[in-house]
Amino acid sequence: MGLSKSVYLLRHGENVQGGDYDFPLSAYGFQQSYQAGRDWAQTFPEHLKDASLHILFLVSPTLRTKQTAEKFILALQDCGFKGTLESAEDPNLRNKEGVPALLNRISTLPDSISHVVLIGHQRPFGLLRAIQTHLDKSYTKEYLKKSSTEEKQRNLSAQQTPLQKAKLIGYSLDYTWKSCKQQGSGTLIYNKKQTPHPKLIKKNKANICTHKYKP
Repeated sequence: MGLSKSVYLLRHGENVQGGDYDFPLSAYGFQQSYQAGRDWAQTFPEHLKDASLHILFLVSPTLRTKQTAEKFILALQDCGFKGTLESAEDPNLRNKEGVPALLNRISTLPDSISHVVLIGHQRPFGLLRAIQTHLDKSYTKEYLKKSSTEEKQRNLSAQQTPLQKAKLIGYSLDYTWKSCKQQGSGTLIYNKKQTPHPKLIKKNKANICTHKYKP
């Protein structure tokens, strides 16, 4: 039996407004993306030294999502990650109509991959929320039948709340990628509210940050 598998959902960082649809990240968005990777590394320090760990980043083919992936990966490298970091574009991450194809791709991943990070969008497409409600067992009918009215309201509110930019959440799938196609197959393992570094001061959102950010 292999190692447990995990699916992480990451919304792109803050982007520059206006102009072409394929917006780049703002300076603050670059910093948010880097900090998201740093926060994950600090939460799971044991993963940094594990050379057998293989993380696959599946990224929507837009500039802001690709830049988010680059900064997140850079943060892991700067924190001393010893495993394999692989990145690939997936057009199914553009909108929620791509959910079935995306889940099918994940279900056929090799056992050597331990974590998948999906980097995509929230509004107006809602793909990340669709994946979350599919994986999270607390959204299933069986769970809700056993829940109190207060719990049902809380779950409904959570489903309607959009993911914040550069927000990372993660679900464990136990020991097989195939289970991701089953509704409610995920157990929440990571939902850390991003705590900005003191240097992450939101100033000029239109300024593009191109330098290597180190806190």
